[in-house]
Amino acid sequence: MKFIGGAIVRNVDVCLAAGAHDIRIFQRMPREVCLAVVAQDGHALCYLSKEMKSDRAVCLAAIAENYGAMKFMSSAMLRNVDVCLAAAAHDIRLFQRMPREVCLSVVAQDGHALRYLSKDMTSDRALCLGAVETGRAHV
Repeated sequence: MKFIGGAIVRNVDVCLAAGAHDIRIFQRMPREVCLAVVAQDGHALCYLSKEMKSDRAVCLAAIAENYGAMKFMSSAMLRNVDVCLAAAAHDIRLFQRMPREVCLSVVAQDGHALRYLSKDMTSDRALCLGAVETGRAHV
């Protein structure tokens, strides 16, 4: 990113305008600008660096704006319980594609979540036991 007045540009509008001309600029944006950018357009996550695609706060901000941004996240973020729960809050059907460890955490918190899991997951003994132990299972 070019320097203006001796400082890196940190204005979101300036960065977005610059990125419209050359998307490689998104790769070099500071974290706070990345947070603001994905808060305005979750799909902008696809243009950010690998580091930003693995940043929990950036991913959560992207999901809050558009849960479809999940497809641009790192695999580590796709296994992060908080990130998965934030996405599932927008579309409960996403539970059907979540990793087992995320599903275990979710049903341990709320047994009702069991009804949204895939058939493969609902036949998982540990998942079902976790749901029943909450006392609020929907079996």
